[in-house]
Formats: sequence, C-alpha cells, structure tokens
Amino acid sequence: SRPPGEKPDEGWLKEGSSEFNAYAPYIKITNVDKSTASTLVGSRLGYLRARVQNTGTRTIVGLRVRGAAVGYENEMLAQRVATPIPRQRDSLAPNESMEVRVQIDPIPDPNTIRDMVLQLYEFKLK
Repeated sequence: SRPPGEKPDEGWLKEGSSEFNAYAPYIKITNVDKSTASTLVGSRLGYLRARVQNTGTRTIVGLRVRGAAVGYENEMLAQRVATPIPRQRDSLAPNESMEVRVQIDPIPDPNTIRDMVLQLYEFKLK
C-alpha cells in the first residue's frame, strides 16, 4: 500500500536525525500497560499496550514502536519493533490517538527483567 516506486524505508525518520528530534515530542506514548504470560511449551511472552497520541500539526502516515525487556544493567534483553501505522490504521491525524499493542516473544526469566518499555522507534509524516 505504498506509492509506486517508493522503497520500503523511504521517508522514515530515524532517532538522532534533526527531523525526528523536531517532531518526536509531539508523539506521546502514555498509559503503558505491561504484562507477561507463559505458553504451554514453557516460553515466556511480554505484552505491552499503550495509547499513542499525535499532539502536533502534521499527519503521521508511518509509525514504528519498539517494545523491549530491559535488564538490571539497562541492557536490552529482548525486543520487537511493531508498525501500527500503516498496519492497524492508515494514519494518525493531529489530535488523534490510538491503542498500540506489542508482543515480545520470547522474553527471558522475569526475575532478570527490570522493566518493559515501549519507545518511539521511527515515524513518517505526510
């Protein structure tokens, strides 16, 4: 569902770029709900659910978030990048919000996890 001739990563703003740093404060991730579960075969899953709100003046047409399990030395133990826009919906206009869910599979022993976090990873603006 991308325009003809556009490469998959074309137009995505990455952390550290001036464009990312300029608009990222307007993309709010709030109400983060964290949970874990075990599967029948004994592996562990991490679930993150949150609300993402666009408080800026531009429409978000691509959104990637990273869910991560972080250890006690601030090391990343497991992670998954999800693309809720355009997978769950086409865009997020100014002042709109949406629920985002990320499943991290597998995660290590919960005793080794200090926290699970959901972070803005990349985005694309219209």
